[in-house]
Amino acid sequence: SVLKKEYGDVLEFIYPEIGFEDIGGMEKAKNYLMKNVVEPIKKGDLRRVPMGILLCGPSGTGKTLLVNALAKSSGFNCVKIDMSRILGQYVGESEKNFKKCLLGAQSQQPVIVFVDEIDTTFRRGDSGDSGVSRNIFSEFLQFTGNTNNRGKVIFIAATNRPDLLDPALKRAGRFDKKIPILLPEEEERGEIFRIMIRKYGFDTDITDFTPFARMTENYTGAEIEIIVRKAYEISNEDEKSGEVITADILKEAIMRCRPSTQQVE
Repeated sequence: SVLKKEYGDVLEFIYPEIGFEDIGGMEKAKNYLMKNVVEPIKKGDLRRVPMGILLCGPSGTGKTLLVNALAKSSGFNCVKIDMSRILGQYVGESEKNFKKCLLGAQSQQPVIVFVDEIDTTFRRGDSGDSGVSRNIFSEFLQFTGNTNNRGKVIFIAATNRPDLLDPALKRAGRFDKKIPILLPEEEERGEIFRIMIRKYGFDTDITDFTPFARMTENYTGAEIEIIVRKAYEISNEDEKSGEVITADILKEAIMRCRPSTQQVE
């Protein structure tokens, strides 16, 4: 609470409620994070920990969810850089806020610092903002490249347009590890259906979700969540089923919800 009082105006504090067990699929990414981030830090072997991790993939595939689950499963502090809290209206105010934000993150070691949509958050900028973007960008480059922070401040960034990132950000020694978070496979989709129904506490008589996983090719995790909520909505419309999600209801929900993530390819 002391840290929140001091740095809450420039940093968003994340208090995650879900762990790795609440996420369907992404086994390789979860294993990598446990073996190369959580375990080495707990053992004190910081040499194995990457300086930063870049999660790339279409929107709705669960990048932010993975960071929240990592924070919960590791027990580390977790903060998010939110530029709307940092940018000020006076000359020099934004840079001062950003320095304070990095200091606040550093004071909570070991800490996970999450930057969402990094392709729009940090860029060299143009002359239109009096060099503010450029100053903040260079400050960020210096901080992320500082090897003294290895294993103490773990930067995790998410983007669905890695092609727009500045090459200086992507170099090894800043974001050494790039993890693609792509559309879930058939088996993972079945797992997501099961987890979503359990998350919301819905009643269902379905035991095997494989047929529904087959029907939802090219759906993201977020879209499967929409399907499950839609199925509950339909079960409430039909008073005969008594709010139980049956196979027919789930099929109808899938028919009504089409995948909308356009930039997957």
